[in-house]
Amino acid sequence: MLMMMGNIDITKGAKKVSWRVHTLFSVECQNYFDWQTVGLMNSYRKAKQPGPITRLLSCTDEEKKNYKGMHLAPTFEVPSMSRHPRTGD
Repeated sequence: MLMMMGNIDITKGAKKVSWRVHTLFSVECQNYFDWQTVGLMNSYRKAKQPGPITRLLSCTDEEKKNYKGMHLAPTFEVPSMSRHPRTGD
């Protein structure tokens, strides 16, 4: 997921475009996603992507107790939607 916000400022006949980019990606608390996070962070740094990057991390309470990958990327924790809160599906 990539969010971009910008504006165009026309100064003395020349177009000046200034963009603010914040890259977001979502993962769960599993080894599979940790490897993807490591690869993405390496690519992000190597490409010198402008703006910050944030990982949206979705874990159940049980998964979070044993999760060891918090250091892999700047992280914002979001509720786990792997099971429906009322039906358990």
